[in-house]
Amino acid sequence: KIRTIEEPVEYRIVGAYQTPVVRLKGDSSDFLTVMRAVLRADPDILGVGEIRDFDTAELTIHAVRSGHLCISSIHAESALGIYDRLAGMGVPRSDLASINLVAGFVYQALVPVLCENCKIPAKDACADTSKKAIFRRLQAVSEICDGDLNNVFFARPGGCEKCHHRGVVGRTVAAEFHRPTPAMLSHVAKQDAVGLWEMWRMESRGKPPDNMTGRTAMEHAIHKMFTGIIDPSHVEDKFKFLDDVPPPI
Repeated sequence: KIRTIEEPVEYRIVGAYQTPVVRLKGDSSDFLTVMRAVLRADPDILGVGEIRDFDTAELTIHAVRSGHLCISSIHAESALGIYDRLAGMGVPRSDLASINLVAGFVYQALVPVLCENCKIPAKDACADTSKKAIFRRLQAVSEICDGDLNNVFFARPGGCEKCHHRGVVGRTVAAEFHRPTPAMLSHVAKQDAVGLWEMWRMESRGKPPDNMTGRTAMEHAIHKMFTGIIDPSHVEDKFKFLDDVPPPI
């Protein structure tokens, strides 16, 4: 039995009973009333459209502790940053550090996908003097990540007929994920963001470059860049300069 509470319902989810909620700005009472009613129906899976304040966070945590699998969304700058975001809403760190409370956090960003028909090889595109700086950063990150510049492409200005003269066709995800261990949760309880980050990054040690365990969303985007899917300038638009990528562990 899958129930969702959304404000508003954006997409039809086959097999789920979706409940739309409209609430006035700054007023969570209707949303919380619906959440409590849905919990009384004892769903197997509960989808909460967005955790945006302490009340929705508290009820979601209560739902998990009463044996429900809960899936929700929240605005944060990274997967690990979700702990700080929830703490900023008033959720005690002792709660966030509870064993089995958090199954996992996923952070994602959407980046344009290059048109296969008209994309330009990086070495040709960077003959343009305006791209000299980004090509230097591209060379630097290729050394850091052991990437092949022959597999990197840029969007063609003006595109072609197949991409409706945009140079891109849709978007792809660049993501990072975090599944907490008891050792990681001890850093959460102590508010030790640096220790948590270092332990999470250690998960990438020895992994091949296409395994995103312990790697950032920017590293995921750079991996897709080195497979010819993403324009380097679009990586920088969404994240940072290419040579700011975290060094390998």
